[in-house]
Amino acid sequence: MTTVLVSRASSDITLADALDVGRNRPSNKACPACTSNGLHGTMDIVSKNRDVPYLFVVSTDSVHIIPSLELSISHMRGVAKLRLCGLIYGDGSHFVSRVVDGSGTVWFHDGIATGTRCKRELTLTLLSDCTWLKRAGERMLLYSIYKRLY
Repeated sequence: MTTVLVSRASSDITLADALDVGRNRPSNKACPACTSNGLHGTMDIVSKNRDVPYLFVVSTDSVHIIPSLELSISHMRGVAKLRLCGLIYGDGSHFVSRVVDGSGTVWFHDGIATGTRCKRELTLTLLSDCTWLKRAGERMLLYSIYKRLY
């Protein structure tokens, strides 16, 4: 599966919405940063789904995406459901991560601060606002990792 998210600037949109907006066609979603600078721009999203891998990693270093707890992705053989299982953050010199277990509990790990242990944060539900997952302290979200449920 190849998914390309293209935007001239950052915008707040959930990953589920971004993948849903414009399958194989340009999106009519306005680029908020372009609009705020007096420019007219839209985001283009192109998807070609033959199959959905068991592990799906989304790089968000050029487009600021709010992770979604679950994704549903249509493909040639039906619909695959994916669940968020990990997030990687960085600032160029140090990386930290969050792990989301099967119950939706979010665990934070920073090798320097927490050593070999993870710190329990919150438990997510399908109705949770996941905006806070865009950052870990001063570090920006770089990768959202999803596992296929079926």
